[in-house]
Amino acid sequence: MRCRYSAPDGSAWPGMVMDPELDGSLKINKGLRLARDLLLRVNQLGVPVACEFSDTIVPQYLADLVSWGQVGSASACTRVHRELASGLSMPVGFEAPPGSDADAGAAAIVDAAKAHPFIGVSKQGVAGVVHTAGNRDCHVILASDAQVDEAVAALAKADLPPSVVVDCAAGSGGDELAQASCCERVAKLVAGGSTAVSGVVLKSFLISGAQSVEAARSAKHVAGMSVTRPCLDWSETARLL
Repeated sequence: MRCRYSAPDGSAWPGMVMDPELDGSLKINKGLRLARDLLLRVNQLGVPVACEFSDTIVPQYLADLVSWGQVGSASACTRVHRELASGLSMPVGFEAPPGSDADAGAAAIVDAAKAHPFIGVSKQGVAGVVHTAGNRDCHVILASDAQVDEAVAALAKADLPPSVVVDCAAGSGGDELAQASCCERVAKLVAGGSTAVSGVVLKSFLISGAQSVEAARSAKHVAGMSVTRPCLDWSETARLL
């Protein structure tokens, strides 16, 4: 299950960790506790957790509860996020930046597989120099199923496993029907014998659509509806999977 603790770029709300009460009070200590509690509860259900790591500090508090990590398109080409990925004990997907060629994703994988030193936070909460061993379990996340062939060719050229994950929401423009259509096309690729796609990312919640932060703060808020990007509802998610 993909659990976002930070909101997408451009959102009016910064996310659960930064503003857990949705009122601008920025009670970050409470947000960290709530985020850990949520991830722990999901794990206790026997469901692996996936998270997007948008910064390099919060993962130190949550990474032990995460089975799959994502580096978003805005961060995939930055050195600090590749260094972070090199020290995470989980598979990490790098989302291909818009307009970039497929070689950018391959370069991120190669870089994250190397050992890196960087300044981070220890388990004791103290800043220090972190030395990583490299992460050889990284892959590319694509914004469209139409990019699969190009990405696989770039990965093969770099002597990397020719396998990708498709983010069905990245190229949908917030359209739930477009997200579902992308997932259905990926399913046809797999059913047709393709081994190039190893998974999909879906933006999903209990109720479809999205509500504004102002609506979420009001007495008329809709419980189970996103306050950031539009999502598929649970029944449609189950159908697609």
